[in-house]
Amino acid sequence: MRIKITAFSLFFLLTAVFVISCKSTPKSVAAGEDKIAVDYDKLGSLIAEAKEKRQEINDNELEILDEPLVSKADDCLISAENIYNKGTSKLSNNDKKSAYKDAEFALLTYAGLLDTYWYNTSSEARQRASTAQQDALKLKADVAVRNDYNLSTEIFNNGEQAYKDKDYKRALSFYLEATMLFVNAASNTAEKKRLAMLALQSAETKILESEKIAADAEAVLNTENTDNNESGNNK
Repeated sequence: MRIKITAFSLFFLLTAVFVISCKSTPKSVAAGEDKIAVDYDKLGSLIAEAKEKRQEINDNELEILDEPLVSKADDCLISAENIYNKGTSKLSNNDKKSAYKDAEFALLTYAGLLDTYWYNTSSEARQRASTAQQDALKLKADVAVRNDYNLSTEIFNNGEQAYKDKDYKRALSFYLEATMLFVNAASNTAEKKRLAMLALQSAETKILESEKIAADAEAVLNTENTDNNESGNNK
C-alpha cells in the first residue's frame, strides 16, 4: 500500500533544521558547551529505542515511504552506535553528546514515519469499518443478530478510543476485526431474511394447497348432496 506523505516529508524537512544530524554534528564544541553531562546509559536506551523503531520499519517494508530520509537516519544511528560501543571510559562528554544527537535524529525520523503510516492506515480502516457498520444497520442486523452486532460495535468503539488516544497501530487492529464482524453480521442477517422468505413462501403454498383441498372436498360434498337429492326425487 502506497501512502501519500507530502506533509510528512515537509514535517521532517522542518525538523531537520532543528535537529543536528550526524553529518553536521561538530566533533568539538566551544568552551563552556561541555558543561551538561550526557548519561551513557540513557544514550544506550535511546539507541535501543531507535533500533526497535527501525526494525518495525523493516518488518513492514516502509523504507519506500522516504528512502533518502531513512538512509540518512540509518547513517546517524550507525554513527551513534559506533561511538557508544567504544565504552563510556573511552568517551568524552562531547563524544556522548554527538552520539546522543545522532541517535535522537534517527529515533525522531523513524518514529515520525511510523506514526504517519499507522495514522493513514488506521484512518482508512476506520472508514471501512464505519461503512460496514452502516451496511449492517441497513439490513437491521442490530435486531436480527443483536448479540453479534453488539459485539461488533463494542470492538469498533475500542478502536475509536485507541484512535482518540493516538494509538493508531492498536486502533487498526480493532477496526480490522470490527469490519470482519460487521460483514459477518450483515451476512447472517441476509441469510435469516432469505430463510424467513422461503418459510413464508412455503406457508403460503401450503395455505393455497389447503384451500384447494378444501374446495375440492366441498365440491365433492356438493356433488354427493345433489346426487342424493336427485335420487330422492326420482323415488
